[in-house]
Amino acid sequence: LTETQFCWSMAQSGLANPNPVVRTLVPSSSNNTSDDFCAEDVFDVISVIRDPEHPYNLGELYVVDEQWITVEYKDPPPGTKGLREGNIHIQIKPTVPHCHLVQHIALCILIRLDRYLPALVRWRIQLQLKEGSHESEQEMNKLINDKERVAAATENPDIMGPVEQCIDDEVCV
Repeated sequence: LTETQFCWSMAQSGLANPNPVVRTLVPSSSNNTSDDFCAEDVFDVISVIRDPEHPYNLGELYVVDEQWITVEYKDPPPGTKGLREGNIHIQIKPTVPHCHLVQHIALCILIRLDRYLPALVRWRIQLQLKEGSHESEQEMNKLINDKERVAAATENPDIMGPVEQCIDDEVCV
């Protein structure tokens, strides 16, 4: 399937949002000169993920925004050889309050970040729906941060096939 065919085949039963608002993203000119990943770097990695329902990416659909991302670091205690810790908090905003693809989009974000984040940091990623953006917000927040569910999903080829279609480098441009 082509990218567009895939996006539309995912929605054969009817689009949750038939008329999404689409914005034009200006390519990043990251000024980050350190080795640390910053909010802008995280946004650059996740904003290009293809939406499973529309032929647009998450940045264009305003599902993610750089202003909704925080990155914090914590050094290991002095005299220890532990890894530095990095905490990333990302708020996401579904295009409609009844979006049924929140878990799929969250999995795409987690897996793509896992592939791009520097390995010399122990990362903790927390996803959260923007307040008031989904009718089952609290339940969804628990589900998208459930480590066991995420691990099980990554082992399931029926789940990972569609995820790979959305996060593949060839479609994430």
